[in-house]
Amino acid sequence: MLSSFLPVVTLALSLALHVKGHALITPALGVTGTPERNDATGFNAKNPCGKANIATDLVASNSVAANAQGQFTVKVVNFNGGVDGSRKIKTAQVDPTGEGKTFTPMTIITNGLESPTSDGESDVTVALPPGTVCSGGATKNLCLASFVTDGNFGNCVGVTSESHEPDHCARLNLVE
Repeated sequence: MLSSFLPVVTLALSLALHVKGHALITPALGVTGTPERNDATGFNAKNPCGKANIATDLVASNSVAANAQGQFTVKVVNFNGGVDGSRKIKTAQVDPTGEGKTFTPMTIITNGLESPTSDGESDVTVALPPGTVCSGGATKNLCLASFVTDGNFGNCVGVTSESHEPDHCARLNLVE
């Protein structure tokens, strides 16, 4: 009896330990104020932005601005240590339309800690793919960036490009 019960207990404990870890990439779509542990969501390929409503939250949430090289920095906040609370990004993608339907990989320039010993935050810098034009939202200058950590938590962040003027796009190495 004990031998058949042991695998079930082992599985339950490992799952409980796995869901204990949380990390959030900020400024997170749909999160206002200081990020909290319950704002973090496990990554789901069918819903790459977690709890966020992309249609309303992309415009309503704070966003980060891409610089002249198409690079931007986000903050990864973890709420516990270890790999489950990893601040290291394993996947960074962008949807230039802001709809969350078609993502293209971004280049990770500076990454966070894989297995921090405690809670905290790390800056992560990524680069938009060459030729990216952010065209989402009412302002037509928002991209949707999706991030997933090594602990398999993820969410989306809005990214702005200053304008669609041809000279600005040329400076960003983007296509008009």
